Amino acid sequence: MPQYRFYNLEKDGQAVIARIDLTLDDDATAIACAEQLIVGEEVQVWQGSRLVGSLCSLADAPYIASAA
Repeated sequence: MPQYRFYNLEKDGQAVIARIDLTLDDDATAIACAEQLIVGEEVQVWQGSRLVGSLCSLADAPYIASAA
């Protein structure tokens, strides 16, 4: 099973609030977990050097950007 890293970012998109490492079945599961892990303005999901996706925590501007 693949390893995923979740980075919670501040408003500037650079400052990391928290990093969480999880072993999950696939990208879809990782994105679903990311929705539950947002602490700052954004959470990025990485698998190795590949950006899987980025989720915004703002209720008025939700998005999911996939790098696949």
